[in-house]
Amino acid sequence: MNGTDFIPLVIEMADKHDYKVYLLGTSDEVLDKAKSNLKSKYPNLNIVGSHNGFFSKEEEVNLINDINQKEADILIVGMGVPLQEIWIQENKDKLTSVNLLIAGGAIIDFISGTVKRAPSIWRKLRVEWAFRLLQEPKRLAKRYLIGNVEFLCYLFAYKYKLKTYTPALTSMGCKYNKAIFALKSEIDGTVNNLIDECTPDHLVCK
Repeated sequence: MNGTDFIPLVIEMADKHDYKVYLLGTSDEVLDKAKSNLKSKYPNLNIVGSHNGFFSKEEEVNLINDINQKEADILIVGMGVPLQEIWIQENKDKLTSVNLLIAGGAIIDFISGTVKRAPSIWRKLRVEWAFRLLQEPKRLAKRYLIGNVEFLCYLFAYKYKLKTYTPALTSMGCKYNKAIFALKSEIDGTVNNLIDECTPDHLVCK
């Protein structure tokens, strides 16, 4: 299941169990539309705050304080790949109240209705990325046509523990190493732990 299908289930769970949700990413206008749509669908959903995805390092301090002060349980980050993964990795320990952080890509745009999701047939065929590429070819061509290949190279190198994969892939122009290798030490066993811990009664995925 991809994040775009998974996150609505998390939001539904948050509504049912009164978890506090914070949205981070995209523009203020899109955020307002997303929050309005969520409140229409889930009147009791507790959205404690939101912030656009454009902020300086100085503003980041106030943002983190705001998330903590509002005691958000769930933080949905929609800042695009790899910025959202890097941001989560660098700041997760500062988010004292947050138990679940989700990198959501364009999820806030989808919820707001400003970006259209792929038709169901594209999703069933697992080619939603191709639909997104057709929507925004200039912005997404590098990510999908180059980035996907680079990412597969990283997985292959990690699987076979190639000692020279870091410089080799860097020379190819890979730009995702910061996010991937920062998380490398946390990969083993993580999936089973998340399955055990990410339940409605015990939401501790941090």
